[in-house]
Amino acid sequence: DLAQRSAPGHPGLRAAEALRDGGFPGRITLVGQEPHRPYNRPPLSKQVLAGKASSRPFPADDLAVDWQLGTAAITLDPGARTVGLDDGRTLDYEALVIATGSRAAGWPGPMPATGVHTLRSLDDVQGLDRELAPDTRVVIAGAGFLGSEAACSLRTRGVREVHLVGRSALPLPALGTAIGERVAARHRAHGVQLHLGTTVDAIGGTDRVHTVLLGDGTRVEADVVLCALGGAPNTGWLVATGLTFHQGRVLCEADCTAVGIDGIVAAGDVA
Repeated sequence: DLAQRSAPGHPGLRAAEALRDGGFPGRITLVGQEPHRPYNRPPLSKQVLAGKASSRPFPADDLAVDWQLGTAAITLDPGARTVGLDDGRTLDYEALVIATGSRAAGWPGPMPATGVHTLRSLDDVQGLDRELAPDTRVVIAGAGFLGSEAACSLRTRGVREVHLVGRSALPLPALGTAIGERVAARHRAHGVQLHLGTTVDAIGGTDRVHTVLLGDGTRVEADVVLCALGGAPNTGWLVATGLTFHQGRVLCEADCTAVGIDGIVAAGDVA
């Protein structure tokens, strides 16, 4: 038997653990685009970005799995029960767990060759980290959870100039006015410069970032821009498979089985 999943994040690793805990003796292959074994993502924008901790992989040495890392699943044929990889190989499966998660939304317009970042993976944090110094000027586009966490982390690690830009009147708008006001006050006390009720309209620079133009006409000098603009489920590779989708995600029954197709379950952001 082959239990195949398409990206080794937390839900996929837990699926492998559940199979072994349930006595499954067969072959389990874990495929993932990142070269790293599954790790905890939430600390990336907090302790890891703040320089207080490193990201460590989840314990998995006792699972006896076939790790296929640094390669992505790009095609699925439910009839033949095969998954195609971006290195040209094809893997057969009897049961498939789709756990490809979500991807960060990048900057949608023209941008310089360097200096614009997203924050979703360990490699993203490492790439951003290489551009940071105490005198780096950082603009964060998006004042939701990720943007607010990153602003706090950057100030904690000693970056002196951090601008947080959000289209709502307060940060963390999903949590309401009272919490948003408290978070805004904490940001200001912590030295974060808030630009609320506006957006990042353009990023200036050719080789690298030098300015950011806001929707209210403000120009902010910057060396780095972090896009914290949300994300979308990684389902593009599944569109032609016959799976049913709802709001871009794989539609599942209550037990996580994919609607209308045998042998497939989905878990995490993709479901």
